[in-house]
Amino acid sequence: MRYVAFHPQYGICLGYTPEASFWSFLHAEGAQAAITFASIEEAQRTLSLLSIDPQSPMQYIPIHPDHDDRFASPLACFMAGLPLWSAKPLPIN
Repeated sequence: MRYVAFHPQYGICLGYTPEASFWSFLHAEGAQAAITFASIEEAQRTLSLLSIDPQSPMQYIPIHPDHDDRFASPLACFMAGLPLWSAKPLPIN
């Protein structure tokens, strides 16, 4: 069992670099899976390094990774009760 981080404004934490984090409500284009964390503490430590406000309403959802033992697909996230995201860009009218 691992955990995904979910923020009601940003969505699911899909991944991060030292300079940025990527979220399903904001940056889902091209994301095939979400990063998972070994524990809630690991998720909190990691997200604190990314300038995520520790008082923000973050939730840590238990999940079974289905992508390389560390990542969860959109379907796995949906099955854990989280909103689906699309890796495809939205059409621009």
